[in-house]
Amino acid sequence: MSRDGGSLFGLDRGSLTAIGAILMVIGIILFLVSATTMMAPSSNPFDFAANQARMDSSFVTAFIGIIFLALGFGALRLGLIRPVTTYVASEASPAIERVSEAAAGGLKKGFGANPLKSESLVKVKCRNCGYLESEDAIYCGKCGKPL
Repeated sequence: MSRDGGSLFGLDRGSLTAIGAILMVIGIILFLVSATTMMAPSSNPFDFAANQARMDSSFVTAFIGIIFLALGFGALRLGLIRPVTTYVASEASPAIERVSEAAAGGLKKGFGANPLKSESLVKVKCRNCGYLESEDAIYCGKCGKPL
């Protein structure tokens, strides 16, 4: 890979994606051609040598098609790996963090707890600015004066 991380073997991400898609299409076509050749009825079903040769060539074509599919999938994956990881890091990460925090809060309350029963929270009002602070606070979180 190059220093900028944007190329592999001299190909950028767009080229890798395009090559991967083309290789996958070629692989699918080869595999389908071999499958239709294998399933096609023969003119003489008792000509075992001709049927065996047809099956062998269909198997080789299918095998080559599977190799093209695998190479195409690999190139496509390498071409798409940075956009996918960038999306997960920028868009999905905050959502995953919120969900995990909510799950942690639910686990702290415990299973089987009554969701309608709320815990009583005691707040203390600051004499200076009127900010509501938790009861165990020593100083106001807004103005910094002692409570």
